[in-house]
Amino acid sequence: MLQRFIHTLLLTFFCSGALVAAASTAFAECPQSTVYLIGKTGDIVKFEASTTSDAATAHVSYGRGTHASYDRNARVVEARSEVWSDEAVDHYARATVVEHFSLHGVSTLPVTLRLNLTVFRATDPGCRTALVGGSALLAANGQSAAATASCTGYINVPFIEITTVMHSAEPLQVTYEVITRGWGFEPAFQLTGQLEFVGIPEGIIVPCSTTLALENSTWGRVKALYR
Repeated sequence: MLQRFIHTLLLTFFCSGALVAAASTAFAECPQSTVYLIGKTGDIVKFEASTTSDAATAHVSYGRGTHASYDRNARVVEARSEVWSDEAVDHYARATVVEHFSLHGVSTLPVTLRLNLTVFRATDPGCRTALVGGSALLAANGQSAAATASCTGYINVPFIEITTVMHSAEPLQVTYEVITRGWGFEPAFQLTGQLEFVGIPEGIIVPCSTTLALENSTWGRVKALYR
């Protein structure tokens, strides 16, 4: 009788441990979100580096008017390239976010991610004194969508979007970015992107991290985000 009790106790303990282990492996660790803010003025390339921060926003200037920024609460990325008449050098700004989201309350959910785009330009309509433009990218689960904006401020689509499936056992990694370039005399070109989950009630999809990490980067490292 005692042997049977011990056997049952051990079996219960083993099964409980197995269930805990299975549960821990079923739900992958939710990584921290990362932001890459990159800028260029002439031949000087600047990669912003910082430690993890609780700040909701990040903004880095790369010259008079040229900047890259991110607002975590609004999920907005922004890049602006602005050249002054006494500079006449190449300006470049890039804001790239790699953010992770988890699913709450349901095990599987089809989702549509959308990056809403807004363009601001300040240059002559014929683009005679300036060469400016921009691009945007949205990627998740092996899918991607892109948009381009021309010197005149024309953007080929008002938003870009992809549809995928989220699972509660695995966080969804989403990459979204905006890039602007400017060269010439007194051009200013700004591209803003705002991420949203279309038609999803609040609280079902939540960001994995409440902190923001600005990281050291290189061109190669940023390109690796899309492989």
